[in-house]
Amino acid sequence: LEAHKGLFSLVLACQISLECGHMSQEGFNCLLCGSTGANKKVKPALLTWLPSSAWNNSVAASNASVALRGLPAMLELHREEWRIWFESDKPELAPLPSSIEGALNACDFLLLIRCLREDRTINASQQFVCKVLGESFATQPDVHIPDVICEATPLTPLLFFLNGDSDPLSSLDCISKRFKQKCTIIHLGSGQQHVAWEVAKDVIQSGNWLVLQNAHYGLSFLELLRSFYDTLTVEQTATGP
Repeated sequence: LEAHKGLFSLVLACQISLECGHMSQEGFNCLLCGSTGANKKVKPALLTWLPSSAWNNSVAASNASVALRGLPAMLELHREEWRIWFESDKPELAPLPSSIEGALNACDFLLLIRCLREDRTINASQQFVCKVLGESFATQPDVHIPDVICEATPLTPLLFFLNGDSDPLSSLDCISKRFKQKCTIIHLGSGQQHVAWEVAKDVIQSGNWLVLQNAHYGLSFLELLRSFYDTLTVEQTATGP
């Protein structure tokens, strides 16, 4: 889930900008697709430093955003100033060319980066999210498993969406010992649903922990388990984390 937080925050920031009128639907479409499907124009011969894809994107952006309407002409007329900005290592942090400086809001600036320096779009997206939603939406906080466990209840399961090499099992095992709870780990999808069902009923009374791995292989079992837990009250469960 954390791996997709940046994308979710970006979509949310764009939706808010659309609702507030700070971003047009055409601008949003250009942000997603660039010059795909747009009319192409021949790149001026003097813009040797600008890739054809970036030129086509600039034409698309000029048709999608009022603030960027003159972008192709600016690239040609002020080409040296734009070349210096374009070739900077971090254009999202570099001063904009004087021909457009101060004319762009956060949405237009993100679109400019996406169209001319697509390789810096993620960095510019983080800046955009910070401006629209706040810095907390653009950072990836460390997950402190003990704190998460303390927020749970006997009837509230914890779901871990894992990616890459992340593996909370060792942490869960150590924490269960700290809480003096037995931790049973069962892999779903290998005929273990019956075992998991018996353990699930047992931990309600014992207060021990049950960890179900590869839950996506046992969705029907999880639905059965959820229905069973929905019939319980906190008073019917053991106390403790």
